[in-house]
Amino acid sequence: MSWRDLDAVDVTGFNMFSAASYEDELRAAAFHRQYALEAFDTLRSALARAGSPNAADEVLATRQGVFEMQKRIPAKTSDRRALDEATFWALISAARQTQHGDVQFVAELERALTRLRAREIPKFQRLLEQRLAMLHSWDVWALAYLWRGGCGDDEFDYFKAWAVSRGHEVFEVVRTLNVQALRGLVTEEPQLESLLSVAQSAYASKTGKVMPDFPGVDPPLQGTPWCESTVRDRFPELSALFDHSR
Repeated sequence: MSWRDLDAVDVTGFNMFSAASYEDELRAAAFHRQYALEAFDTLRSALARAGSPNAADEVLATRQGVFEMQKRIPAKTSDRRALDEATFWALISAARQTQHGDVQFVAELERALTRLRAREIPKFQRLLEQRLAMLHSWDVWALAYLWRGGCGDDEFDYFKAWAVSRGHEVFEVVRTLNVQALRGLVTEEPQLESLLSVAQSAYASKTGKVMPDFPGVDPPLQGTPWCESTVRDRFPELSALFDHSR
């Protein structure tokens, strides 16, 4: 079956909530293909309006694969570096310099990862998780809590991902609670959930397969616990820096 076969099917009046509609499997397939294509078009338009042309182009490329019902051609390997810590930070820095918005940054980073050899891509995820573990402390959680005016478990993960995404220098500023250096970052929204899955997306684009799992890094929180009633007294400089009442 080709895309031309599905294009020739009339899906007028198809009811996706009616079991009777699914008795004609070809018609059902044609309808859901059209439904998916329209969703891609909506997403692409929204990204373009949001000022994310590179992400919109990625959606268009994926849409084309759905339209033609063909697997996307994997990116060729043009970067043969081993993915060690230096390369990890270099990839993040290059993507951040090219694309300043978070959506564009993650899209550019994913493209950079697909240019590596497939076996190197999982190493990015391992290095990322190791960097996240280095930020997994009560002190850094206090920073995230005060910065955002509250911070749950998931939001703390996204905060740590944001800190890594800003590069090695900001990562160290956050890790060491460098209050003076933090002053230049207070206008940012410190959340970046999509960085956590960028390696998986790149691996899937590169190989058409799911990235192999490996034992994750799940360390306990380091340092001295705090609670909401004591956090401002424990961290007065941070509390003053992120005073949301002003």
